[in-house]
Amino acid sequence: MLRKFNKIVFTPISDEIVPLSNVKAGTEVIVVKIKAEKSLLQRLMSMGFIPGEKLKIISNSGKGPFLVQLKEGKIAIGHEALNKILGIPLKIIN
Repeated sequence: MLRKFNKIVFTPISDEIVPLSNVKAGTEVIVVKIKAEKSLLQRLMSMGFIPGEKLKIISNSGKGPFLVQLKEGKIAIGHEALNKILGIPLKIIN
């Protein structure tokens, strides 16, 4: 499955769907599903974590909040919340 974003072609690293808290810094991801209770689900979706959206994990130190780039902005989000967002890691192909 190839996807084009801004004339760059991406392909999944694997077909495995993983929690975003397990994704390495610098990796682009397509959000597939959010497994959270209604209030957290609404909050995450209002922040831009929507199935089908592409994002990039900017920092993942394993401690403290993660830094995620969504569209034009960056969001700091905790490990517990990010663990509830599932996605497919992507790699750039040329």
